Amino acid sequence: MATSRRSRILVLAAALLLLVFIVVSSHSNNDVTAAKSRLVKDVEQNHVPKAGTPKESVQENAGLSDTIREKSSTSDSKSDQVKVDHDVSAPSRSKNEITLSPSNNKPKPSIDVVFDPSKELQSIISMSPVVIFSKTYCGYSKALKNLLASEYEITPAPTIVELDKHVNGKELQDYIGQVSGRKTVPNLFVNGVSRGGSDDMRALHSTDSLLDSLKTWVGKGATINKINPPSNS
Repeated sequence: MATSRRSRILVLAAALLLLVFIVVSSHSNNDVTAAKSRLVKDVEQNHVPKAGTPKESVQENAGLSDTIREKSSTSDSKSDQVKVDHDVSAPSRSKNEITLSPSNNKPKPSIDVVFDPSKELQSIISMSPVVIFSKTYCGYSKALKNLLASEYEITPAPTIVELDKHVNGKELQDYIGQVSGRKTVPNLFVNGVSRGGSDDMRALHSTDSLLDSLKTWVGKGATINKINPPSNS
């Protein structure tokens, strides 16, 4: 009897516990469902606009999407334009590229012209029977040029070469010194022969023999006369 009663008590206790568990589970499910419902409502209220109100969030998102699409389209357009410009541009040339002449299609090398003082001297003395090699800053050169210009009429006029202005003046003067024996200026050439400098000509002029000397040296190549001083009468 005691065992049977204990068994019934255990069965009743188990049934009671099961009932309590079922009740508690039912309340828990209801709470979870209610919580889910509230969460869904909150989300809808925060993200979905109510009827009749401005759809600011939707418009902002739509505007942002349009802006992104416009920038993407502009970027693609610029990229295409750069690509086209690059394709139609003229091909670049190498720095070492040589433009060939259409006549012979070969580049012409530069030729360095070597100065020949002998040819230069012959070219100068062929210009006139009387040549004065001078320098612009030389006082003796100025004295000789003034003497011949003021006291003598020479036709054709003497050729004057200013060695300090000549491109190859030093080389030319050195060569003239070698062939004439006179390395200084002025140096008076008559018919291709050096006749002296300023002191030599002034000495002849002071003895009234310069005119005769000039005529003898020049021969028939030029006409030389002494300029008569103005008459006081």
